[in-house]
Amino acid sequence: TQNHYMVRRIRESETSRLIATMAYRIAEVFRYKLMELGKQINALTLVDEVELYPKIEWLKQKVLEGNRIAEQLMKLSGLSVHESHILLKPNQAVEQAIQLLRTTLPDSIEIEFTLNAHGQIRLDESLLDQVLLNLALNSVAAMRDGGTLYISTEVADRNNDIFLKLNTFSSQQYFKLQFRDTGRGMEPETLDKMFEPFFTTSSGKAIKGLGATQIYFIVQGANGLIDVQSEPGKGTTVTIYLPLLAERADTVPARGGYTPTLLIVDDQMTVRELIKDIFTAEGYNVLEARDGLDGLKIYKDKAAIIDLVIIDIIMPRMNGAELYYELHKFDPAVKVLITSGHSNPELNKALLEHGVIGFIPKPPDVNKLKQQVNNLLSPKEKIAK
Repeated sequence: TQNHYMVRRIRESETSRLIATMAYRIAEVFRYKLMELGKQINALTLVDEVELYPKIEWLKQKVLEGNRIAEQLMKLSGLSVHESHILLKPNQAVEQAIQLLRTTLPDSIEIEFTLNAHGQIRLDESLLDQVLLNLALNSVAAMRDGGTLYISTEVADRNNDIFLKLNTFSSQQYFKLQFRDTGRGMEPETLDKMFEPFFTTSSGKAIKGLGATQIYFIVQGANGLIDVQSEPGKGTTVTIYLPLLAERADTVPARGGYTPTLLIVDDQMTVRELIKDIFTAEGYNVLEARDGLDGLKIYKDKAAIIDLVIIDIIMPRMNGAELYYELHKFDPAVKVLITSGHSNPELNKALLEHGVIGFIPKPPDVNKLKQQVNNLLSPKEKIAK
């Protein structure tokens, strides 16, 4: 009955929220410990024993991989994602994604599509792109010998869609996105586990098994629904429902507007990669510099496109304070955030008085870092957000 479906959905929602909270807290602690470990490993580079350098670089790489996994888990939990204020026309975004998929998927995969939806949803385009890409990759993996991927969109509500009738009460309209492939399909036990983190049907690839889970949490974070139908030998159909907005408002066109660019200057590769991963996923362009001199050169070459510079205080060759003063001399309008794992009130005060617009403690809190960057950029620069 309908009541049975609704009770089950409420229980599943409560359980997934509890698991998401636990995953976020564990990943947060895990990431902090890795950052501390990264600092200690970087300190080893000062040791004058050349034979240790390959091992040190190997350790750095493993710390970086651990950081990326922790950040992925934090994103998947849904707790690290602020509500999007961008109104997106999803049909346009899907159409552009299809054009990209046609040029990148294997020649053995044909794409047929029918796009009949309209309206707007509240979701960052980068997140919708992640959903589309992961759906496509899952379909391709299921059609190793080739096949056809059918993509369709339409507007649906509980009056014309049986799934919505069983799983919703209101008259809310949804953007309905459907991916149907002619692949090998899934057994019931596989279908039940497909959204579990790290679950994979391919041996030796468990570390990459976050794609379907990512889809689940993005859709859940947008107050959407997912339905999956599959049978062995008959392919798989994944249907995603995202709430359409009733009100009319200006929207950011797919791939339109201005995309902000950040320059990250830090001698720690793990920190640079962590911040880069955070803001690349958010839709920013991110440039990297390994020390102050490198950062100064990059800024002078690309000042016209750089909106914000994030600088570590303690670096070799040219420290963060020296770099800031050189940047300010070159461009008095430069926007700079300073990061540091050590407090120096006198230096902080001097830099603030000279024009630095904020400080970020190390290791950075992902939520606060995103919020601080968004608050500092002007409306023009935040248009892509």
